[in-house]
Amino acid sequence: MSTQAKIYMVLTNLNNQKCILLTPNEVAKTTPQNPEILYDYGENAILYRNPNDTIILDYFPQSERKNLLELKQILVVEYDVKTQKPAYEYMAKITILNKLPPINNLIKK
Repeated sequence: MSTQAKIYMVLTNLNNQKCILLTPNEVAKTTPQNPEILYDYGENAILYRNPNDTIILDYFPQSERKNLLELKQILVVEYDVKTQKPAYEYMAKITILNKLPPINNLIKK
């Protein structure tokens, strides 16, 4: 299953750690396993929660793109708007690619 993040922000927490706070259209029903963010220097990134569950991070903030290139991992907090509580909090490995797979093929229609 692939979805697009409705809203997400890149923040720095009190421990001076970069994190992505997102409110996915659908909160995962299972805990993310080996989460990874794929990025290719462009305006989009892909968060793989597990091999069958991805979130498209459209229009990654230009001000944060360089930071993403310099990090090996980033804290991800998935916020459930229905319960108004964090659903998951985990570290995602960052992998830099020359080119992302076609985003349109990943989006659930």
